[in-house]
Amino acid sequence: MDLQTCIVILISLCVCLLISFIFSRFFSSKTRNTRKLPPGPPTLHLIANFLWHRKPFFELGKIVSDLRKRYGPIITIKIGSEPTIFITNNTLAYQALVLNGAIFADRPKTTFADRLFPNKRKGVSLFPYGATWRSLRRNLTGTSGVLHPSRLISCSHIRKRVLDNLIHRLKQDSEHEGGIHVVDRFTYTIFSLLVLMCFGDNLDENTIRELECSQNKFFTCFPKVKVFLIMPNLGKILFRNRWNEFVNMLKDREDMFLSLIRAREKMKQGENKGENIDQFVSYVDTLLELQVPGENKKFEEGDIVSLSDEFISAGTDTTTTALQWIMANVVKYPRIQEKISLSYFFGF
Repeated sequence: MDLQTCIVILISLCVCLLISFIFSRFFSSKTRNTRKLPPGPPTLHLIANFLWHRKPFFELGKIVSDLRKRYGPIITIKIGSEPTIFITNNTLAYQALVLNGAIFADRPKTTFADRLFPNKRKGVSLFPYGATWRSLRRNLTGTSGVLHPSRLISCSHIRKRVLDNLIHRLKQDSEHEGGIHVVDRFTYTIFSLLVLMCFGDNLDENTIRELECSQNKFFTCFPKVKVFLIMPNLGKILFRNRWNEFVNMLKDREDMFLSLIRAREKMKQGENKGENIDQFVSYVDTLLELQVPGENKKFEEGDIVSLSDEFISAGTDTTTTALQWIMANVVKYPRIQEKISLSYFFGF
């Protein structure tokens, strides 16, 4: 970055800081009494955002954990232009999300997603509470949903496929001096499982690898695009090449998803004509048949892309993390490992 660009950025930051200070000084007092928020770190609009976004994106949990010691179990933090409330206590989270689920069920509009993904449709996790959200949720976890235990039985052949691949790769790793990288193997296994459940069990290994590469690019690019959360308009001008690179990456990712969705739709059209091609019902199959509540139309391709992306992205890291903790406890407590070995040996 040359000197001229640095000066422009510095002047822009100072101007934004001055405007932010004036706004917070003269306007925030009007809403302070009507918005009783939990305690949190003091913020001057831009400085807080700038210092916050210097942190790596995936260190959010550690930051909140440190703030909890000072401000208590419920914390208000400014991420972007809107306050975000974090609940760090199990009991309080249960009261909010279970006992008072109807009150906290709605999903307010997020400036974070709008700034980075201006054309991205919403998934289940961000869709406003209502008939459409309930329909999507029911399609995912309801009695006839993709993730319901009664439906997961049909995925047994997929689970066997990814499990066999996992065991084969772990055996290969054990023969090398570098050791076994369990996290990487678990991540790819869960990712493969979700991709096959989403787009069908007829995908080959190369296609899954291409999707994984796209997934890795998507997450590793976040440190570079944090500047667009701080300066959404000015940042796109000052860092035009970086923004164009990010947009092109999103476009390539969307095109990859669209090609798989259209291939699945074409396959289902063949089945409707009497061709016996595939009996497995994937998540995309259910979305292609699902209709928008109250409207006599189906979901658009953009919606299905976002829902498919959410299905894979939201399930990979969470499940992988759970498996890591399971393996850590198995290693930590040999008695549990012994029970598992006996159960496997005797077929319990």
